[in-house]
Amino acid sequence: MRNPTNRTATTSTGPTAAARASAGASAGSVPGEIAPRLIPPDLRPYQGRPAGVVSRTLACAIDLGITALTLVGVYLGVQGLRFLAHPAAFHFRSVPRTLSLIVATVIVVSYLAGCWSIAGRTYGDHVLALRVVDRAGRRMHPVRALARALVCVVFPLGLFWSGLSPTRRSVADILLRTSVRYDWESVRGLGPPLRSPDPAG
Repeated sequence: MRNPTNRTATTSTGPTAAARASAGASAGSVPGEIAPRLIPPDLRPYQGRPAGVVSRTLACAIDLGITALTLVGVYLGVQGLRFLAHPAAFHFRSVPRTLSLIVATVIVVSYLAGCWSIAGRTYGDHVLALRVVDRAGRRMHPVRALARALVCVVFPLGLFWSGLSPTRRSVADILLRTSVRYDWESVRGLGPPLRSPDPAG
């Protein structure tokens, strides 16, 4: 003889489980559907379009501040180790200019290349809702990201060419066939990365 309690439990939990499954399926499809509605109306026309020179310059300023703080942290860390090794004779030592330039270049290039190849954006890009993509709209390959970082560090003024270019491309973008676009959906985690081909590439 069947236990009526078990039958009741099955009956009561069946619809609940189905409702949860339906809700889970709906939640999986919601991000792509509601993302445009969560973007402010004034910004929707710019989603996926090439970013302007002002936005890109502000993002670079933020990244410059981050790398400067990183350099200061490295310097203080080294001096701290020197203090622990020889506390009695410790004094802050100046760093040779050539060594400072090499360390700064390594940190900046590593930061840019790592962020672009892993996340498609630096922290400055994230704040300004920008994404760096290749000509097909995908995240850059690590080798291309490294090459782009080197070009940006060696010739930083090339950024301002994006203010003159009809396609809003900097010198690095032209050489490496990349572009910087507005991307609020990916910043909010509500949409897939930009993958639309770039007709100007």
